[in-house]
Amino acid sequence: MAIVALQFNTVKEFLGIADHGTSMTILEEPDCGIAYENAKQTMVQIHIYTDIAGVLDDSGISDDKNGTTTQESVNDQESDGMSDNQVVNPAITNPEIYGSFGSGSIWEYNEDSILVVTNYHVISPVVTKNALGYAVFYNGVISEFTVAAFDDDADCAFLLIDSSCMTSDQLKDLRCVVPYDYENTTLTVEEPMFVVHSQEISREDMVSYITLNMIADTSYVGYIMDPSVYVSALLQDMLYCKCSADAGMSGGPTFDAYGHYIGMLTGATDSGETVSVLLSDIETVYEQIK
Repeated sequence: MAIVALQFNTVKEFLGIADHGTSMTILEEPDCGIAYENAKQTMVQIHIYTDIAGVLDDSGISDDKNGTTTQESVNDQESDGMSDNQVVNPAITNPEIYGSFGSGSIWEYNEDSILVVTNYHVISPVVTKNALGYAVFYNGVISEFTVAAFDDDADCAFLLIDSSCMTSDQLKDLRCVVPYDYENTTLTVEEPMFVVHSQEISREDMVSYITLNMIADTSYVGYIMDPSVYVSALLQDMLYCKCSADAGMSGGPTFDAYGHYIGMLTGATDSGETVSVLLSDIETVYEQIK
C-alpha cells in the first residue's frame, strides 16, 4: 500500500487524546431497522467543488469580474457569528465549478477535531486539483475539511474537521461508528447487512444552510454474499453483498444487523450487488496516521 499521511502532527495529536467520542449503540440482538436508527448520527455527506475553468484563486474565492463572490462578502457572513468552518464559500454557486458528492462516516471525534472516513475516489480532487471539500453532518452542520491521510490503492481516505464548526450541544449529538472485531469475529454468507442513503443536497441548499434532516433519510437492507472476494475491476479484495445502492453513497458505511461497521461502500451494480472496502484495509490506513 502507498499510504500518504498529511498534516501528520495534527492528526497524531488528535488521536492521542483519550476521549474519542460517543460510539453508536450496538444491539444485543440483530435488527437492521433499529441498527439503522442508531447509525444515523454517524453519517456525513461529502461535497467536492472543483474549479474546472480556472475561475478560483488559491483562496477559493472568485474574482469580481466573474460575478460571483468577493472576500468582502465572505467576511460579511463571518461577521454574522459563524466561525470560518461554518461558512460555505458562495463561489460554489458559479456554474463553471463542477460539483460532486459522496458519503462518509464519523470514525472518532472530540472537542477539538472530527475524523471522517470515506473513499479516496470521492475526495481525490481535493488532493489533486485543489478542489473545495465540505462535510455535511446529520445535524445539518456544514464544514470544510482537510485530507489527513489517503491510500489510493485501498480507495480509503481520512478527513479532519475542526470541531469548532459546532456548538458543544451539537457535538454531543454525534456518534462514531463501531468497527467489528475482524480478528476474532467472522462475517458469514447470507448474514444480514445494510447501507445508508441520504438525499442529495444541492449547492443552493449548501449556501442557504438548508441541510437538516437530509442525511440518512433511509436504509437499504441486504445480505453478505462473500465476506472477502477479489474484485478484478478494482484490484483488491472486498466485501461482496446483495444490496441496493444509489449514486452518492460511495464512501458510506456498510453495517451488520447489530450496527457494527463492517466495511466502506464503494461500488454497486444495476442488479443490486455492492462491494465495500474491507475493514482491515481501512484500519491499516488509520494505523499509519496514529
